[in-house]
Amino acid sequence: MGLFKRGRVWWMCFNHNGEQIQRSTKVKDRKLAEKIEAKVTTQIAEGKWFEKPVTADKTLSDLLDRYIKEHSAPNKAPGTAKNDICLVKDMKEFFGDTRLKDVTPSLISAYRAKCREKGLAAASLNHRRTLLHQAFKLAVREWEW
Repeated sequence: MGLFKRGRVWWMCFNHNGEQIQRSTKVKDRKLAEKIEAKVTTQIAEGKWFEKPVTADKTLSDLLDRYIKEHSAPNKAPGTAKNDICLVKDMKEFFGDTRLKDVTPSLISAYRAKCREKGLAAASLNHRRTLLHQAFKLAVREWEW
């Protein structure tokens, strides 16, 4: 287990059932973060820490919808936001309701191959990759998914 600072907030990192887990303590004070970490360590040792991952029920469709609603529409030019909506619609057709934990590099490669078969240009493929990258980055860093 360990503590580290991301921005102004302390995060803890630990292993649970062979999986590395990082969680925000949601506090700026190191001493308080250490107490929270100690409490979690105790819960794990006692077998009482069975937190369901935040992303267990989240789908790629949920991620893309939230990306459009909270990031693309308010922060981008109207034309760019409209283009993002079209890209998301295309991605949803391919990925459907795939859970986030089931999205793998090979699945994304299959999507890119399908787009190439449609005859899309390299720039179009890069736009789709960038949108996915931004959505996942927001999910991890800001939405704590």
